[in-house]
Amino acid sequence: MTQNSLINLSGKSLIIQADAGPSIGVGHVMRCLALAQEWIHCGGSAILIGRIEGKSLLERIKDFGLKHISFSADSSTDSVISAVLDYAQKTVTGSWIVLDNYSLTTGHQKQIWKNFPRLLVIDDYHHINEYCAGMILNQNIGAENISYKTNEETRILAGTSYAMLRDEFRNDTSHSLDEQKTRIIITMGGADAGNVTLSTLRAIEALKRPDLKVSAILGPANPHVKSITEFVDNSSLDVDVLVDVKNMSSQISKSDLAITAGGSSCWEMCAMSVPMIVIVTAENQKELSNGLAKADAAINLGNADELKESTVSETIKKLLDAPARMKLLAESAKKLIDGNGVQRIISAMQEAVILRPATYEDRDQIFEWINDPETRKWSYNQAPIKPEEHDAWFTSRLADEEFIYLIAENGSGQNIGQIRFENIGKNYEAHVLVSKNCRGKGAGAKLIRSASLRLIKEKEPKQIIAKAKEDNIASIKSFQKAGYIITGKIAVNGSESVVMKFTGMPEE
Repeated sequence: MTQNSLINLSGKSLIIQADAGPSIGVGHVMRCLALAQEWIHCGGSAILIGRIEGKSLLERIKDFGLKHISFSADSSTDSVISAVLDYAQKTVTGSWIVLDNYSLTTGHQKQIWKNFPRLLVIDDYHHINEYCAGMILNQNIGAENISYKTNEETRILAGTSYAMLRDEFRNDTSHSLDEQKTRIIITMGGADAGNVTLSTLRAIEALKRPDLKVSAILGPANPHVKSITEFVDNSSLDVDVLVDVKNMSSQISKSDLAITAGGSSCWEMCAMSVPMIVIVTAENQKELSNGLAKADAAINLGNADELKESTVSETIKKLLDAPARMKLLAESAKKLIDGNGVQRIISAMQEAVILRPATYEDRDQIFEWINDPETRKWSYNQAPIKPEEHDAWFTSRLADEEFIYLIAENGSGQNIGQIRFENIGKNYEAHVLVSKNCRGKGAGAKLIRSASLRLIKEKEPKQIIAKAKEDNIASIKSFQKAGYIITGKIAVNGSESVVMKFTGMPEE
């Protein structure tokens, strides 16, 4: 039973946009499969939409239980994004879009977020100036220190506690080492465009050590299978060349040392407590590789295109001759992650507060909310609202362009409350209501703060104020936690009330 066994995603879709091929590898797709795997475990469904090159990878996606819409490598980004939005509009409330694609701009993110705010963007190295999403995920070491420019209400999931691992690396982390030989595993990602695998094999061969057993793992998009196989056939080195491995955890569990690209495979080594030498094969791998070295969880040899084979040979020799050092690397790596990253991500997605404009379809839900006895108790007009009164009032408010009316949903798509801002000159007055099922859980403060920050960004009001009866302690506390301060008292319809102003600084 997983950590998320109580989360029911039945009927809800995870719509993933990621690409894969010889030029960019398959890492984006593979880590998204880990997230999709957990989503499916919770009863949901998943689809991957993107430019996917290679029949083998498409079969892998299918084996994980995902549908897919595949585009050719030369398809435009706009056509892919259109397909994502078209599919999303047909899904039930509570579905999410996941973007894991470095080629997408801020404009692409805004295009999706504006139409579908339940948007998770996976990032590695803060490569664009501004992000637009409901949630941003960066699983790298030290990601907590990055200051993202994004929507005010965006939640940032940062650090190794959110590392995405497939089931095979979470369910069994045991080792079965060969006592006769020292086994080295080489894995340079799904593509290895620079054929770093071959240069690494040559570096190991130069050691002339018959006690070594090597497994060269080649991904489904690797274009160098022939040259690597030819080298192995003519080498004295004991090597198994394995293409498109399905049981990666089993291969890693047999290994004493890993030589790996600085991508998602590093998290797999951490989970399996395998000491590693990391080689940077792409720009986006620098942050992770440097972070692992700083945490003493790996030896980082830097950029592959600047690396000499003799340096690789010397590093391997020194490490194999220092078992205590290898043990320390493995222990440090294991401490970085606990295998629960995908569960934490999905839990956070369900806890998110998503704001959207109110529509006429919300009329009946809001009518029910405003006539709730607790709501009427704290209203300045305590008489029940009649249906015809509500309909006329609600219709007029939706037609008023200066009246800001937002509905808050949680990550599952359930309506949890509303907030409306009434324009008073250059000021706005906030009125909030939280569904009775969500009261006392902190939803009010999140809703108020997110909406107030959005209003500032979109309307630039002189100030935002709010009023509450002075004995409505719960409401006052919610506003204070959201960043409002009490500025005075006033009588409203005979009720003593406090006046509050938004400062942006939440109460501790």
